[in-house]
Amino acid sequence: MASFSQIGKKWQARIRKNGFPPTSANFETHKEAKEWATKTEAAMLKDKQRLARAAKDLALGKLIDQHFEKEPANKKYGKNKVAILKRLKRTMGAVLVKALTYDFLANFVDNRISQGAGGVTIGMDIAQIAALVTIGSKPNKYHFDMDVFGDVREYIVDCGLDPKSNERDRRPTEEELTKIKKHFDEKERQQIPMSAIMDFAVATAMRASEITRLKWSDVDFEKRTVIIRDRKHPKKKKGNHQKVPLLAEAWAILIAQPRTHDEVFPYDAKTFSTIFPRAVKACGIEDLRFHDLRHEGTSRLFEKGYDIPRVAIFTGHVDWKMLARYVQLKAEDLHPDEDGNFSWQRPLKKAEPVAAAA
Repeated sequence: MASFSQIGKKWQARIRKNGFPPTSANFETHKEAKEWATKTEAAMLKDKQRLARAAKDLALGKLIDQHFEKEPANKKYGKNKVAILKRLKRTMGAVLVKALTYDFLANFVDNRISQGAGGVTIGMDIAQIAALVTIGSKPNKYHFDMDVFGDVREYIVDCGLDPKSNERDRRPTEEELTKIKKHFDEKERQQIPMSAIMDFAVATAMRASEITRLKWSDVDFEKRTVIIRDRKHPKKKKGNHQKVPLLAEAWAILIAQPRTHDEVFPYDAKTFSTIFPRAVKACGIEDLRFHDLRHEGTSRLFEKGYDIPRVAIFTGHVDWKMLARYVQLKAEDLHPDEDGNFSWQRPLKKAEPVAAAA
């Protein structure tokens, strides 16, 4: 819909149309502004119809195939994402993009609920479909009203389900960690030093992929720091390099590693996702993942007295709200002890007793 306003002696025409960027132009007369707006809107409609025809016979399965074809060789899709895409292709591959209406997707939600799927699972299905439609729109030259996916997410909530993932707070016990490390140490064919890697993960609160990307060339032996390259960031795919400190235990583990490769830990992070669950199962431990070691490390940093801004330097969290759940203060903790120390601060050094005069 076009709008018109007089600016000084000239007339400005502005057009806002769904699926197109806002556009405007200035003219000498109101008549010229209206003529321009009419022609521009007609061209937009024609372009929209052309794009709609281009997507007339495009099926969801085609978008999934295109998505797999573009999979980066150096950064494979995760197992969970691959499983979802394969299931969507198997069950909805023949569905045309133009058929992805609110009614169709709401019916899809109902079917998934009847199959026993939970809110998070269904929410991930809808998110993957939305991503496929978004990513496929440019190369396939079609326009799609993405608002339908927001409406479907609201429908999931109306069904009494929560499409958001629950925050995980599993912390391993010392007994569990000792048992798993012993399991790895006793395996004769175990070539990856998993015990050291587990301790390093807890001591640094790093992700598995960050641990395996560390390079000796990025280690500052004087300042005891290391640069984590391309660290996970909500807005950056690459280039988010961060220097982090290595505390005493982490530093001791790092310098104990042989310098036979460019990487400090020259292993595939995905291997951890394979052998760690096996060890957990063999030890009779329930519901423990390698990523929980990062959570444990983060919790221990707070317990040592580091505050949120300082812990964020270790963990790389951009949003400090993500760290708030690791802070578990009690009302009684707000009182200082007899030496004037607070439980969330490093203890002050006690004064040395003065020797009695001879």
